[in-house]
Amino acid sequence: GVPIERKEASPTLTGVPVCPGAIGATNWMSPTYDPQTKLFYVTAREQCDIFSTAPQPYEAGHAFYGSAYFPNDDAQPFWGAVRALDPATSQMKWELKHLSPSWSGVLSTAGGLVFTGDAEGNFMALDAPSGKILWHFQCGASVYASPMSYAIDGKQYVAIAAGTTLFAFGLP
Repeated sequence: GVPIERKEASPTLTGVPVCPGAIGATNWMSPTYDPQTKLFYVTAREQCDIFSTAPQPYEAGHAFYGSAYFPNDDAQPFWGAVRALDPATSQMKWELKHLSPSWSGVLSTAGGLVFTGDAEGNFMALDAPSGKILWHFQCGASVYASPMSYAIDGKQYVAIAAGTTLFAFGLP
């Protein structure tokens, strides 16, 4: 692909609202592709910011971006989602919305499950074709990690870190 410039989104001195914002869309959270459903699953963060070219003071020891961005209070509240995308058609097949933006990655299994977490501490198994929640566990802390799967003696497990705890669950 080629970048597409959107001049209306270029920062100005007074500020321009841009969606998604600086920490919106997706980032380091691991996505996953399921060859059975032919879908790509990804964590998304819906959050808008106002970008400005107003000079920002440099302070040693603090982050410096060279310009400014601020949360767009008119676009609140922020929220997150897991989305199933068809890479062949660029169509979204389903979306599971979260109350707040998520940092959790996504894991798909050959058994037709998609695992993910949310900032409210829920770790969940979704039906890969439909996105329906099949199971969930309240971890007691935000789920900011990516799920992983492993097998011991032929039994499959899925694990997730939340807060300071690592949870592992055996699959049937």
